Amino acid sequence: MKWRLGCALAVSCCAVASAASAHTRSQSFSSWRLHGEELAVVFTVPAHEATRLGAVDDPSLPLEALLARHLAATLGARAGDVPCTRISGPTPLAASQGSLRAELRLRCGADRPLTLEIAAFSALAPSHVHIARFASDEAPEVELLFSERAQERAAIASPEAAPAGATLLGYVRLGVEHIAAGPDHLAFLAALLLFAARVRDVVVVVTGFTLGHSLTLALGALGLARPEPALVEALIGFTIALVAAENVASASGDAARISSTTALALAGLALVALFSARGPPPVLLLGLALFTGCYGRLSASPDATRRLRPGLAVLFGLVHGFGFAGVLLEIGLPRERLLAALLGFNLGVELGQLAFVVAAALALALTRRLTPIRLGPATRELTSAALCGLGVYWFVQRGYALLAP
Repeated sequence: MKWRLGCALAVSCCAVASAASAHTRSQSFSSWRLHGEELAVVFTVPAHEATRLGAVDDPSLPLEALLARHLAATLGARAGDVPCTRISGPTPLAASQGSLRAELRLRCGADRPLTLEIAAFSALAPSHVHIARFASDEAPEVELLFSERAQERAAIASPEAAPAGATLLGYVRLGVEHIAAGPDHLAFLAALLLFAARVRDVVVVVTGFTLGHSLTLALGALGLARPEPALVEALIGFTIALVAAENVASASGDAARISSTTALALAGLALVALFSARGPPPVLLLGLALFTGCYGRLSASPDATRRLRPGLAVLFGLVHGFGFAGVLLEIGLPRERLLAALLGFNLGVELGQLAFVVAAALALALTRRLTPIRLGPATRELTSAALCGLGVYWFVQRGYALLAP
């Protein structure tokens, strides 16, 4: 068993090293408001995404200036075949910690349809996804998805042009795209499922995760609870690391020692944060240390882990739900269609999760049928260790880069 633990540790380190040079989920958002012939655009992007610009532009410039220069060349619109003219901007705006915002104002002719052109970050990150919300005096709000393959979208110019149910289906698509473009949520789900030995375990765990994230998705999107977005992203990394580490620890019989070591490390980080004012708040780190130490002793055996796993899925699902809510808050929720937006987005998330679970099950079934490979304990532990490494990286990168003073 010790050799498995050693291999798991090695794979975990490799995962962290390989992830260190890469960014996580690549997304940006914008809000477009057409009033008469004037089109106001507000573009929002995570600050860590904007660091990509330093590699292709002047790294001595502040990120706000780099973003404004980039958007000037990659953001625009056309009225019919005539490009809209710039009135002002892009101008940096105040943004929440860990994000950058800029405003651009355009004047568009009376011709329709109006076509939005968004190529921002596509050349820098081919998997980048941009979500734009468009509204005008004449038409209901719509959500449009942009990617490297789709950098132009025709905005709906009149109420008659909007198909029935477009808003609900648009949010369903948004939920599916968010799961597909969010490796952290899928990594957490994979870590949970690696310990599921039966179909019943899979159903219970997925249901628990759904209950948890559905509650906080609604609370966050409605504005009833608004934790710091960068802090939520860091905690998502922690949830992945803890669940994956639990998979390895309970199988190796070393759960108490591993949880105690992790708790001491988190307590040490809390002490450093207290004097350096960097990273997550000391109180939060101490809370994580206490939780890790206590939970590790409760889940010291595979049977105990299996009994506690549904509750853990619900608890950590609450954290991921705030992450989902952040997407809706970034693009803004249409109050008159609030229920459709929440239901559609949550349904899209569930469909994305279901597709992932079904694809994983089919891949395992085909592997067993076509090859002699089996998903034994060693394979599960090594996979869990790799996921643990990714979780640790995301926790550190988000907690100390995005939350830096």
